Amino acid sequence: MVNLHRCEMCGREVPRLTEIEIEGARLLVCSNCSRHGKKVVKKTVSQTKKRFVRGPSQTKKTSTTREKPKMTIQRRSEETIVLAEDYDKRLRLARQKMNLTQKDVANKTKISASNIQSFELKKLRPTDEQIKILEKFFGITLTEKIINYGSGEQKTSRNYQTLGDIVVIKKKTD
Repeated sequence: MVNLHRCEMCGREVPRLTEIEIEGARLLVCSNCSRHGKKVVKKTVSQTKKRFVRGPSQTKKTSTTREKPKMTIQRRSEETIVLAEDYDKRLRLARQKMNLTQKDVANKTKISASNIQSFELKKLRPTDEQIKILEKFFGITLTEKIINYGSGEQKTSRNYQTLGDIVVIKKKTD
């Protein structure tokens, strides 16, 4: 049975990996992905410095196998603040709890009564300034934070991510 290794860049399973360096990061990649970086030359025992210890001379050998790095890759996240889906219900319930009419709210917030009515019927979306005024007046939140991670879809249906799923490689133009 052939022992297959996973490319750290594209995720392809291949029998042999090559160690390359891309902008200071060392990766074990397949032959297709190795063209994106510089090949790392492994030092042999004769190339490394020998360390001497008192007593019989001993040399410290370098390991020819490399442990797979344990790293987590965090995708960039974007936080966006959006108006809640149920903003109309939140406004209506807050107004009713305070036993106020739409005209009372309009007088105290300097937002027209027709706009208050339209917000509660979800016919009109309040502006950012109006949202802040209403949130402060009623002591409620009408917005929600939505966090988007990375570019979204993965190219395949695998349950792991590779560096190639996250990084966009730009080709040099002369």
